[in-house]
Amino acid sequence: MKTVTKDRKIRPLTLLTQLIYWTFIFSLLGMRLVVNSEAAVTPLEKVAQKMAAQLNQQLSLGGRVIQVSENGFWQRRTRVKLPFSSAMRDVMANALAGHGAKISLQEIGEEPLILTGVYAREGANVAITLEIRHMGSEASKALAVVQTNLRWKDVDPNWFRPEFSRIARTLVCLLEEHYHGVDPLAVELPLPKPGLPGQPPLVLGRDLKKHLEEALADTSLFERASIRTRDTIPAILITTYSNIGNDYLLILQVQDREGQLLTAAQLTISGNDIPPDLLKPQAEEVIKVVVVYNDDLAKVPATTTASQTLLAKIQEGLSAHGLPVKMAGKEASPYEADIKVEVAIVEAGKSRTNNGLTAFQGTAQLRVLELNDGRVLATITRSDKLTGPGGRSDTFSRLAENLGNSMSEELVSSILGR
Repeated sequence: MKTVTKDRKIRPLTLLTQLIYWTFIFSLLGMRLVVNSEAAVTPLEKVAQKMAAQLNQQLSLGGRVIQVSENGFWQRRTRVKLPFSSAMRDVMANALAGHGAKISLQEIGEEPLILTGVYAREGANVAITLEIRHMGSEASKALAVVQTNLRWKDVDPNWFRPEFSRIARTLVCLLEEHYHGVDPLAVELPLPKPGLPGQPPLVLGRDLKKHLEEALADTSLFERASIRTRDTIPAILITTYSNIGNDYLLILQVQDREGQLLTAAQLTISGNDIPPDLLKPQAEEVIKVVVVYNDDLAKVPATTTASQTLLAKIQEGLSAHGLPVKMAGKEASPYEADIKVEVAIVEAGKSRTNNGLTAFQGTAQLRVLELNDGRVLATITRSDKLTGPGGRSDTFSRLAENLGNSMSEELVSSILGR
């Protein structure tokens, strides 16, 4: 039996039908792309784009260099830099760049532009105010200001949870704001201490010192005294913390070598915002230190009296901080001490003043070594010039006393923070 198969002819779609079909398919794809694109933009990014557009209307952003840093954003009233500051920095940097601005982390030029922002929760919203400021040599001026709200339900709760590590950045920014000088400062940073009598040293002190060092490194005003790279005013940053009820009062004071106050800042934070481990008493640590005079460090040694004076001042400074000190020869055994401090003072030059007196310049150097492994913990150098009616020996002794006093705080800090 023969099977006959009939060919079924498929009627081709007309050109008009195909056009309608593919238009429909592409419209669906297009809608999906638009939906996905909008879903990828977060509410905070939308707010940032809106504010950047408003700023651009007031001040054309194309080609302008603008500093956008985390330090430029803070919570209203408390001035604390919450994690939201970091989120704002990221979205605003992208939004401003979208209008042609060039983003910098540091101030560029003599009169740079910076973006600052203040935020606070107000009911169901987060109120945000942004300014682009022109930082002149004498005063700053707002060139563009915008305000908007972000719905609280669109906020990541972690953005508004205080982090203790950010407290240091807030305090350092306040120090910058309250400083009215012109020259940058090279600061020594001793260990923060309790500010009220009878309160024990806390683990908080060392943690705060670490975060302050990190915050200082991110500023243009301050640098560490041990790594001076430019002409700066020598200063010391004295930090205290005091327990008052459930709060802790942090006070920072920057003083020059004569004890004159250069800038200060304070902040009260709730004990609930400090990790509990940091509020434990600091365990006493007995660090034995041996101090030696090392002639090898001094190519042009000063007088013997000056050397003895410097040694005595260093020993006095260490003892004042509770560090057991002994004097020894150049060689010291790790069995008799933990730290060795090598001391030297040299004559760096002299000159004649207008009134006929001789001005002597001296340089003192301390090298701090871990005896157990020979590691160099710090090298501290100070220079000073002194003029007086006395002779060379007397003048250098007074120079050694001044240098010893100015170096003790950083020496102790390098030992305790090792």
